[in-house]
Amino acid sequence: KMKKVARAMFEICLNKKRFRITMNCLQIAKIIENGSWKIRDDIAEELPQIKFDTFLQPISKSVIQVNFFITPDF
Repeated sequence: KMKKVARAMFEICLNKKRFRITMNCLQIAKIIENGSWKIRDDIAEELPQIKFDTFLQPISKSVIQVNFFITPDF
């Protein structure tokens, strides 16, 4: 589910031609899709796990409110 949200945010920014935000969204989408935050196992074992939750709420036909909840899971 997070993969689809991240990819959709990237595509929306790309279509709106907001290039700086588009690059940030692309990086986030790649991290989520590839699981890149666990690049090295020895470092990953020392880091806390992170829980991602999202809440999407349509505001109007062209605006969607997106809330991300990122919680460390020690």
